[in-house]
Amino acid sequence: DELAGSAFLGLVGGQGAEVPKCDPASFAAKMEGLLAAIDQGLVLACHDLAEGGLGVAIAEMAIGGEVGAKLDLAKLPGPDLPSEVRLFSESNGRWLVEVAVAHAAAFEQALAGTATARIGTTTEPRQLVISDGELVVVDVAVSELAAAWTSFVPGYMGL
Repeated sequence: DELAGSAFLGLVGGQGAEVPKCDPASFAAKMEGLLAAIDQGLVLACHDLAEGGLGVAIAEMAIGGEVGAKLDLAKLPGPDLPSEVRLFSESNGRWLVEVAVAHAAAFEQALAGTATARIGTTTEPRQLVISDGELVVVDVAVSELAAAWTSFVPGYMGL
């Protein structure tokens, strides 16, 4: 239920795919916690997981921030799902949030009672490495992501 749906399914004829369901009360609690964390200055960056899910969100954040990142999909809360589902699901009420290590506990307190997880870190080498436990599912230079993005997005000026 937590990780479902994708614009990608529409492109490939996702017969029988379930549209993500929204729980307004749960969404409101998560949003209030996130806004409180932002107001407290705990959030460095935040990206929704729409239009491509976690995979696209981390790529866009790495390109925009000119940093690398290392994530582990196995650390995501929720059911045990295939790597591609965890990486590209677009269910609502989910965000990728960058928080300084010094503020991690306060951030988690601001979102107490909601599903949160530390799934990775930014890295100095501008490389995006995403694993699912021991299995590496993505290992690409951020410069390659930026080049692909600029060739795909009309009018994008690039880094």
